[in-house]
Amino acid sequence: MSSRTDPASVARRRRRRRGFGAGAALAASCLLAAACGAASTAATPSAAGPAGFSSCRLDGGLAALCGTVQVPADPSDPDGETLDLGVAVLRGTAAAADAVPVYMLAGGPGQSAITAYPPVLAQLPELRRRHDVVLVDQRGTGRSSKMVCDEIDDPARRLDPTPDFEALERCRETLPLDPRLVTTEHAVSDLDRVRAALGHERVALVGVSYGTRLALAYLRRHGDRVAVAVLDGVAPPPMVLFEDFAPDAQAALDGRLARCRADAACAAAFGDLGSRVSEALSELAGDPRPLVVQHPRTNEPVTLAWSRRLAASALRGLLYSTDLAPVLPFTLDRLAADDPGPLVAQALVFSDEVEASMAAGMMLSVVCAEDVPFFDPARARAKAEGTFLGTILVEAMAEVCQRWPHAVVSADVKAPVHSEVPVLLLSGELDPVTPPRWAELARKTLPNAIHHVSPGAGHGTLLAACVPDLLVAFLRDPAATDAALAACADPPYEAPFFVDAGGPPP
Repeated sequence: MSSRTDPASVARRRRRRRGFGAGAALAASCLLAAACGAASTAATPSAAGPAGFSSCRLDGGLAALCGTVQVPADPSDPDGETLDLGVAVLRGTAAAADAVPVYMLAGGPGQSAITAYPPVLAQLPELRRRHDVVLVDQRGTGRSSKMVCDEIDDPARRLDPTPDFEALERCRETLPLDPRLVTTEHAVSDLDRVRAALGHERVALVGVSYGTRLALAYLRRHGDRVAVAVLDGVAPPPMVLFEDFAPDAQAALDGRLARCRADAACAAAFGDLGSRVSEALSELAGDPRPLVVQHPRTNEPVTLAWSRRLAASALRGLLYSTDLAPVLPFTLDRLAADDPGPLVAQALVFSDEVEASMAAGMMLSVVCAEDVPFFDPARARAKAEGTFLGTILVEAMAEVCQRWPHAVVSADVKAPVHSEVPVLLLSGELDPVTPPRWAELARKTLPNAIHHVSPGAGHGTLLAACVPDLLVAFLRDPAATDAALAACADPPYEAPFFVDAGGPPP
């Protein structure tokens, strides 16, 4: 999804934290304010809302009802300790009688739905008008015992995919939840308890990135309670997170470079950019060298140990954003000319946004349980061969998960989800982490699914071109989306490429 529309990117947090996982948290995003906490929690309870919920305002001033739903910390021990899940309900301004409530599931894993979605919802007025919207902070995120660690803010460290094991150990000692009780299956159980507590018989699910995996897991267990599902940036269960990040990022980069070559002004300005970038990355393969840049937001100097690992990780992050695509060839041209400043500046902003929206401890708990145990080192090396990213992230996560406590899950967690529920699959053509091929894999066992690919888009497409209208039409009647799909056939506007620091050609 673009940096403007992806919940991992639109979320902001006033108080910065330094995550121990550094590049690990950045890597997972993407698959990524205090929301209700920023509201007046002393508001008078609304008689129209769920019991115990109070009026509040989310980021951007969106009116909601905020409260908690209590669930067992361990679903296998319903009489044991409990956990309060943060929930926000946004009433439809003119909700139709037949409109099911929409549960919006955040990405990461590790994002807070209550924090991430208000900026997106503000740009989906028709969805807000017709439907009640429910935001549930998954256990370990946001207002549901967020699994983060307060550390010294260090922008440079967030760009580094090398794990900091001392910080990792400190983080483990301060977690509010047992990591072994934080998996997608736990989230499925929690979500169904919230649904029951709110009195909703059937719901619509809208998931982005990792939220699509949660939606599919819910469909697997509670498909009779789902009217429709919309999955944006699909991460189906058989996908082993991190193992395919290198080839998928390379395909996205190749696609961006191909679009530059097809544009006369871009091609004339930058020539054979792919070869030049490969050479520049190869030259960084030795020992790191010091690099000082000004942080684009604070103007404070940031000192980096500049290396191929940092450059590759930073480049992958920029590929998420559709909005940055017009600037990418210029950024890569400067990198090839031994001027990494533009790349680092954009990566610092991106990493700030990801770090602000992510609960890294929750992310590790899920990924270490559900993905890393399924790594095949030989297969990962073969997939990474010839890519700019290589096996950096696979190796980092394998090391981290050896030290991070996590649940042991059945191999069935990787089985495809079979469901007759109508599903709208959304993909960005040049998504570096969940490209269209993953949606097509999910579609094989979803016979009532349709798949729309947004041309030229990166990770996530909820606000891309025709998609808001398609989303509302599908939620209203999945069998009557022909007109909305026909509108999607019109080529979307694409901003011209920057050919130098001054912008596009005159």
